[in-house]
Amino acid sequence: MTGFLANRHVLTLTAFLIPVLLVKGVAVVLDAGGPRTAAATRDATTPTPAISSIPLPAARTKHTDQPNAPTELELYLTALREQSFGSTPLYYEPRAKPSEPVIVVEPTPKVPTLRVEVRAIMSARNGTIALIDGQPYAVGDRLSNDEWTIAAIYADERLVEFRHVESGEIVVGHVIGPR
Repeated sequence: MTGFLANRHVLTLTAFLIPVLLVKGVAVVLDAGGPRTAAATRDATTPTPAISSIPLPAARTKHTDQPNAPTELELYLTALREQSFGSTPLYYEPRAKPSEPVIVVEPTPKVPTLRVEVRAIMSARNGTIALIDGQPYAVGDRLSNDEWTIAAIYADERLVEFRHVESGEIVVGHVIGPR
């Protein structure tokens, strides 16, 4: 086990040292004919400009009759100062929203739940009658809570339609039990 660990450390050390030595060797080879040779032949006291191709600006003559015309650089800087930020995903200028009409929604009245038992539907001489919570009701009658009326009674389908007095909502009730 100890021999394996020693070999592993040697391999790791070799894996890191080989690229470093390779880079140093290439640097020495490439550096041989570079700046050292050029520095030795040139006079060390004379500085050379870093960028020699930049033309110097021409001197402006001042006339008292006319104001100086702005240069292109001054026009460009003025335009930069006056404009807003450029397009960037992190900044946006708030835009004024057009005034929109305000829509007022009337709240619908709360309809209480209807809890009744439709026990039977019977046909009589003067119309159809539904037996609801043990009481007989005809079309147009109000239930005992005075919030619901009987809108329609369908004997063949064994259905009763209840209508809420305030909202007009219709609820359908089925007859409970066998036919």
